[in-house]
Amino acid sequence: MDKVAIEKEARRLQIEIWSRRDVRYPLGVPDIPTLFDPRNVADHCDLYFDVRDRLDTDYRGGGEAAGLWQRDRSTILVSRRFPFEVQRFTAAHEIGHFILHPAVGDRTLHREMPVDGPRGGRPLLEQQADYFAACLLMPRKAVIAEFEARFTKQPLVLTETVAYHLKVDFGSMFSQPRGSLLFADAVARAQQFDRLRFKSLAQYFGVSVRAMAIRLDELDLVAPYLHA
Repeated sequence: MDKVAIEKEARRLQIEIWSRRDVRYPLGVPDIPTLFDPRNVADHCDLYFDVRDRLDTDYRGGGEAAGLWQRDRSTILVSRRFPFEVQRFTAAHEIGHFILHPAVGDRTLHREMPVDGPRGGRPLLEQQADYFAACLLMPRKAVIAEFEARFTKQPLVLTETVAYHLKVDFGSMFSQPRGSLLFADAVARAQQFDRLRFKSLAQYFGVSVRAMAIRLDELDLVAPYLHA
């Protein structure tokens, strides 16, 4: 399954939830990050979701898990020993397995490492679930709208003026090698630009700075000047 198909599946789920928003939230519809919070999405999918103090696993000789997906019990468990943003991405990742991979977790799928953003070098099914989580937590249209509200235009190209407004060192940013996310990180965590002050994109969407940076990069919303 390619990224277009994965994003389409995430979008389909979001449309289902959005279409029932007035019934679920008669006192007022929350913002997008709350509406598509993994706990709410799990409830929409009739999945049991809970946060535990600790999740132990006997997978590959033992260890601690950030999350567990149990398809036979329709259950997602997440460890609170990891940061809030990691918990959200891990839970969304497991929802991704539920939607995309019917054969995954027929018994119990253990996760030994926390998930906080898409990464390369991982098994294909894990990469797919990572991308689903990114699309679910950071919907394309919502990210673009929030980005433009903060930075006016897209893509945001690294220049000395932009670096000044982001309060970062232009020389360090400019000298980064191709593929570096240092500039995207700065944009993801920024809480002011020009004369505007705002909640950072990472904070608004409830994800780690790195997960937000990766999403900005893949949506072509940032462009380091050296590679523009």
